[in-house]
Amino acid sequence: MLFDARDRERIRAGQVTLTYRAWRAPQAKVGGLYRFGEGRIAVESVTTVTAADITPEDARLAGYTDADAVLTALTRRKAPAAEPDTALYRVAFRYEPLPVPSRTRDLDPTPSPPASRGWMPPPGAHGP
Repeated sequence: MLFDARDRERIRAGQVTLTYRAWRAPQAKVGGLYRFGEGRIAVESVTTVTAADITPEDARLAGYTDADAVLTALTRRKAPAAEPDTALYRVAFRYEPLPVPSRTRDLDPTPSPPASRGWMPPPGAHGP
């Protein structure tokens, strides 16, 4: 899923956990994981609502001051002008940072035992 640059830090901080989309059909599924920078977005719910259903609290969770600001943002995204009865998808999600891969094996100066390095006997060790 794509998000405005202004929302990225707030999504990572858990301040934005909701988005509204004017899709023709759902483009996200519950349980879906979507790449987001160094982490991912985990979709918790996808419901169909109308623009009139956007509450002040939901607008805040989507990163806006009120429902009108949500509708203005949707219009800026090249969606048709949203009227109170316009069908929208309400997507609740959470941000999950991905763990930093451990590279201790590469940093350990102790040599690995021969078997773990694909050790082979020296030439001639098994006879001529």
